[in-house]
Amino acid sequence: ELLKEVFQYNVLERNKLKKWLAGLRAVAESLGPAQQSKTSTSKQPDQTAIEQALAPPSEFICSVSGDVMVDPVFTADGHTYDRMAIVEWFRACCDKDHVTSPNTGMKLESMVLVPNHALRSQIVAWREKCMEYDREHHDLIVKYGLEDLVPTEPPAANSGNNTQSPPAPLYRPTLADPRPEPRAPAAPRFTGDLSTCSACSEPLNGPFVRAFGRAFHSRCFKCGLCREVIHDQK
Repeated sequence: ELLKEVFQYNVLERNKLKKWLAGLRAVAESLGPAQQSKTSTSKQPDQTAIEQALAPPSEFICSVSGDVMVDPVFTADGHTYDRMAIVEWFRACCDKDHVTSPNTGMKLESMVLVPNHALRSQIVAWREKCMEYDREHHDLIVKYGLEDLVPTEPPAANSGNNTQSPPAPLYRPTLADPRPEPRAPAAPRFTGDLSTCSACSEPLNGPFVRAFGRAFHSRCFKCGLCREVIHDQK
């Protein structure tokens, strides 16, 4: 009797399980097309979703240039700018002793720039994510004309603190360089009369001074500024 009851119980439970599985199968078949439509829609984002996915965060934008920063740097007041933009700002300041902050307008204590490595790493990761998104949805991005929103590889940035360009290499002449043509002999400096003084018109006897193409007695040659006789000065 016990085995009989157990067998009947198993049959009932098996029938319940079959009905339950059949109900689940019917529900799955009824929800299949809607689920497929939902999946298809998720794989095909619209124009607004693409614009939001490719939009840069506000902290990545330089307040001076208005573009995504390539080489973010700290200024003396703690604000972050793109290196090229803030260097141009410094150059545009008329008074180098009173350089102001673009954000606050206050005077900066110095023009030292410190790289913001943390923000730069975030920008690089964002660029890679956008480029991966472009590879997945390139056809839709072209369809909506949003190619300009996809960031490209930035140029190599200068990570050092020196904002000046490296000096040009020194020129070293070689035997292959053309030799310069010989110069004409220089004309003599003095072409005046050495017989008389240009100041007093008396004959030149003893020491005299030649200047400005003329000759003077030592006692007659005076400074053009103070009008003192140079001969008397020791």
